[in-house]
Amino acid sequence: MSTNPSSGRFRMTLKKPLSEALLGVLLLVVGILFGVSAIGKESAGAAVVGVGLLILAGGAGVMLLVIAGARARWFRAFERMHGRPPF
Repeated sequence: MSTNPSSGRFRMTLKKPLSEALLGVLLLVVGILFGVSAIGKESAGAAVVGVGLLILAGGAGVMLLVIAGARARWFRAFERMHGRPPF
């Protein structure tokens, strides 16, 4: 969210709502994969860790999706009013 340009080979800025939504979906899918793979184990400890990772990564993904939805509405309103993107 900085105004300075990003540098480096692998970079992902969260300037646009689409990039936030993509990161949210990625975190949600990773959380589900961790949860499913760990719950399938016979160990109770692995199941607890899997549920914890599901809650952490999935919760962050859902939170980013909600934020992206709210910012998308604001983004469109800003562009309608000012005729340019907000950055």
